[in-house]
Amino acid sequence: MNATVRRRRVIGSVSAVLLFVTAWVLNPDRVNALELDYSMIANDTGTGVAGVVEFDTLDTVQLVVYPADGGMRHLSSGYGYRAKACALCSTYHLGADFTAGYGNNIYAITYGKVIDVGWHGSEGFSVWIQHYADNGFANTETIYAHMIEKSNKVHVGDWVVPNQVIGKIGTTGVTTAPHVHFEVLVNGNSIDPVAWLKQNGARNPR
Repeated sequence: MNATVRRRRVIGSVSAVLLFVTAWVLNPDRVNALELDYSMIANDTGTGVAGVVEFDTLDTVQLVVYPADGGMRHLSSGYGYRAKACALCSTYHLGADFTAGYGNNIYAITYGKVIDVGWHGSEGFSVWIQHYADNGFANTETIYAHMIEKSNKVHVGDWVVPNQVIGKIGTTGVTTAPHVHFEVLVNGNSIDPVAWLKQNGARNPR
């Protein structure tokens, strides 16, 4: 929230309280009939006092975590061009690989809804999550690949929250070692997931 707007809201609220107290001191009998002037607050926020209080209560920071324990400490391969690690491995990597160890947890990075669970070719056994504008991520999907088959803790249609375990790190699909391959799609287009995580203040899971 803009600091100037917040300051004006506080000033407006204080002014309203002072007006009420002044009216009570001068003529207590007229307090109930007093029509307080909230116009300054309304002009700045487009709402009344009740709306200001409600809006400020919902003024929270979006929580984002890394998809595996250790976060960046376990990043083994980033986004973009790379040397071919195996015969079927890609030379342009569409995700980021986190090697937190076979069987370790894979976490939902933020709020969303599971839209797919199962095999996806070279990505192996994967979970796909759709994120929404309500949580600050319009038209955004995340993919968690190479997990141990049927280790998924979520199913299509489930709603998830940050830090929720959704599966276990494995080697399904095309891999050279256990890891979670993590992708971010915005409007259906792949973007650098590491840059996206950093931009959104990702923390280590807990």
